[in-house]
Amino acid sequence: MKKRIFSLFLIALLFFLFASKFLPYIERVFYDVIIFDKIEDNLVRMVGFLYMIIYVVLVIAGNYQKTLNYFLIENEKLKQEKILSDYKALQDQLNPHFLFNNLSTLIAIIHTDKDKAVDFAENFTDVYRYVLTKEGQVAVTVEDELNFLNSYTTLHMARIGHGLKVDIDVKEPYTRKKVPHLSLQILVENAIKHNITSKTKPLIIRIGINEGKLYVANNKQLKQSTYSTKTGLSNLSKRLKILTDEELRVIEDESTYRVEIPLID
Repeated sequence: MKKRIFSLFLIALLFFLFASKFLPYIERVFYDVIIFDKIEDNLVRMVGFLYMIIYVVLVIAGNYQKTLNYFLIENEKLKQEKILSDYKALQDQLNPHFLFNNLSTLIAIIHTDKDKAVDFAENFTDVYRYVLTKEGQVAVTVEDELNFLNSYTTLHMARIGHGLKVDIDVKEPYTRKKVPHLSLQILVENAIKHNITSKTKPLIIRIGINEGKLYVANNKQLKQSTYSTKTGLSNLSKRLKILTDEELRVIEDESTYRVEIPLID
């Protein structure tokens, strides 16, 4: 870019030096040989200068357009690289977040039921394998997320028993659409973490489609106190914003908590 600007400046400078040094001489020769009328002489001189001005303006405009296009392309590349970098940074948060929450669950089970803790740990390795295999993907199909969610909820049902019920109603063509990696897991985990799950008061989670958006809804029966950094929901909302220019939508009333997320074609 610096070379192009310097070359343009050098060409313009040489052109004007040439015009100032040699044009008067050329004009005298031209006048002596061809032009005998002073009015015609002035007219030719004006036309010549006008031509020079138009030529220089066209040269500058052409180079300006090339320079502008170059800057626009480079700026767009930088934007895309920044977006990809931001998204990867958000994805990198998921792995530790997933591990921390589930290891915390495992520690809690160990104190109450060691046999369930062993089962949880064994099943967790299969669930975590999916997290690792899909880690580098920007978005995954809804079908893949639902299959993973089935394993994930089975893992927690072994601990909770009849305290958790999951009802899924998502059919084609929506299963072929895509969502950010671990979207459904984050929303289901959020519901389990903040609500009572018992045989007498089961937590019912419903997953479906509403007006082209995927939703996860649950009955509200909040625990009295639950520590939360809200990392999962915040992370998901930011990734959705990058991929779809939309954020997740939370709809709640006294009895129901519902989150809707846009789908990616």
